[in-house]
Amino acid sequence: MNGPGGFDSNDRGIPSEGDAYKVVQTDNALVPVTIRQILQNPLNPGQTPEIDGKPRKIVSIVGMIVDIEEVNISVHYQVDDGTGVFRVTDYTQQESSLAISYDKYTYVYVVGRLTSGSQDHSSPPCITAFAIKQVTDPN
Repeated sequence: MNGPGGFDSNDRGIPSEGDAYKVVQTDNALVPVTIRQILQNPLNPGQTPEIDGKPRKIVSIVGMIVDIEEVNISVHYQVDDGTGVFRVTDYTQQESSLAISYDKYTYVYVVGRLTSGSQDHSSPPCITAFAIKQVTDPN
């Protein structure tokens, strides 16, 4: 039976404005997190990290760079968001004109892949950055 205006009723499961918010169930969805959320769950090497009980790969954080270490082809930033400190690895080429290096005590927005480290513990847990942007406006 048609509802008002000649439209079919929503019996077929078509989403509408009245439907409850549904959480994205894929582990490839971008999830804004705090460092505390990352550190609360054990980061088992070789496994997909879990946040809030769901496997998550792509995360974003906002924090201040508190330490910088340049190593061969990468730069390792220690980022503090007020809930903890976590390592962010940036593999952009330093010779590239597109590469931007950041100084200590700079606020940044980081989007990247959350990795739990290697099984032989040669690489620690970190966020491998896809993009790092300086936060210039706190609003």
